[in-house]
Formats: sequence, structure tokens, C-alpha cells
Amino acid sequence: MLNADRIKEFWSKLSGLHECELEGVRCEVIGELEGEAERLDLPADCELMKITLPLPVIPNTEMTAKYLSRELGISDEVCRELLAMRLCVERESLKTVSISDCQGGSAAFGKEAFELLAEKRAKAVGERAPELPIVYSLPVPKSAVTLMKGGTPPESYAITYAVYRLYRWTSHARRVMGMNPPSLIRLNEERMLRERVDALLAVLADYKIGL
Repeated sequence: MLNADRIKEFWSKLSGLHECELEGVRCEVIGELEGEAERLDLPADCELMKITLPLPVIPNTEMTAKYLSRELGISDEVCRELLAMRLCVERESLKTVSISDCQGGSAAFGKEAFELLAEKRAKAVGERAPELPIVYSLPVPKSAVTLMKGGTPPESYAITYAVYRLYRWTSHARRVMGMNPPSLIRLNEERMLRERVDALLAVLADYKIGL
């Protein structure tokens, strides 16, 4: 089950990192790598990385949908629509409405929508709010770093292609969000970022790196 406890356990293994810059995207580095790092100007000590996201997201997977619908007491259909960002949550009423009916800052979507529903659930049952499977960063396995340093075209391998796409959109999203854009633009940035996170999570399973 892809839940909050497993995410926390996974990321706890990646503690004690230091940061480097890669194509304007903040990454965090683990370990040391022998030899020169030329491809993409990767630092020489960059063996394993994790990409820090400019916007934390909740992955849109079957497992997260089941976990969230159960913990938040909402239907599977509503949960899937919220994950796909076709529904949002009104801040005052805490009701779910269509994205097309969202009125600027009066409604929350994506991760924030689930946070509001978690608080609502906590008040309803008189317990602590359920922990959410929020992803703040994603690992890049050594195999992918080695391929990138060797000059391998990213489209030649599923893992490097997914990594490149997430790098590219992370850098773009960080610039856009720094301009304090309107809510609909923020929604699109988060949705596109989450889609790239979903794609990288899918191929990470092939490298036995999973949540």
C-alpha cells in the first residue's frame, strides 16, 4: 500500500543529503562517483539524486486512490476526480465542485484539496487528521545517472526519459510559480508536474526503487 507511513520510511533512508544544481533544478545528492562528471555538468559526487519538487504532489495511482477514499471517507469516484484535478474543494463549505466552477482562491485543488478533506474528516470522527501520501521529492537511481553522464539520449531508455521530463517541468514550474500566477495556471502546473511524477514512479519500479 502506498501510504504515508511507507513514504516516510522510504525517504528516511535518503537523509543527510547535500544539494547541487542541475540545469537550474535543485537536486540532492547521495554518495560519491569516481571519475569526471561531464554529461549535463553533473557534479562528480553525484551518484544518486533525488529531485526536489517545487510543488509537493499526491501521486494519481490506484493505490493512492484506495488509501485516500478509505481514510477520508469519500467515494472512489470523487477521489479519482480529485486526483485527476477535475474536482476541487470549496474552502468555506468543504464541498467538492467541478474545476470549471472554482472561483479563484476560494477553492483548493490537488494536494491542498486533500489536506482540507483530511481536516474535515478529523473533525467528523474526533481523531487526528489522516496522513496523506504526499511526495516532496523523487529518487533518480544510479543506473539513470550513469546513462545520462555517458551521453545516452534520454528517449533511448524509459527511465532517463522520465527523469528528463521531470527535470524539465520542475525547472519550468519553479519559474512560473515564482511569478505568483493565477489559480488556473497554478492548477495546470501542479497537474502537469504530478503527471510527470506518476510517470517516473511507474518506471522506478523496474529499478526496484519504490514507495
